[in-house]
Amino acid sequence: MGEGIRGRRKARGMTLSELGEQVGVTASHLSQIERGLIEPSLGLLRRIAQVLAVSVQQLFDSPPEQRVVLLPVARAPVITFPGFNGTYRFLSADSKDDLVFSRPIKVFEIELEAGMWLSDTPLQSVTDECCYVIDGALDFHIGAEPLHLDSGDSLFLPLHTEYHVFNAGPGTARILWANATTGMAL
Repeated sequence: MGEGIRGRRKARGMTLSELGEQVGVTASHLSQIERGLIEPSLGLLRRIAQVLAVSVQQLFDSPPEQRVVLLPVARAPVITFPGFNGTYRFLSADSKDDLVFSRPIKVFEIELEAGMWLSDTPLQSVTDECCYVIDGALDFHIGAEPLHLDSGDSLFLPLHTEYHVFNAGPGTARILWANATTGMAL
């Protein structure tokens, strides 16, 4: 288990002190857990898993292999989803077979035709999310007022934000979207 915690902590670029501060224990205490010298309580395991955005079970698994991955555009998976409009090109997947988001960040490019909504119904962010408009114009409907984004604009959506996105421009919009993963899969 200690190896799983250490691997996931390092994959997120966190120090022992940073993780300890967020879960309420000292760096020394975490170091002893990672080295297998002491066993954490279930409550502490839950807090560690929450901060590392994994399930408690994943803390017991071997950490995912960390390696540099070049993904040529021709091999990037392109997918459509029921109830969603546009095409999604996954930029953080290793291949078409790697769509279980084990990486700390999920990144994809969306192409949305003019006059189309991103989804049939409003969405709610399940993680922190960020949207960057590469080309085109979008209207984000968050609450009563739409927010208009043009090429080069970006928008941060915190966890549990309800939104609906419309391509307000005359042509296809290209959007770069990133979210923190929480062990979710397609």
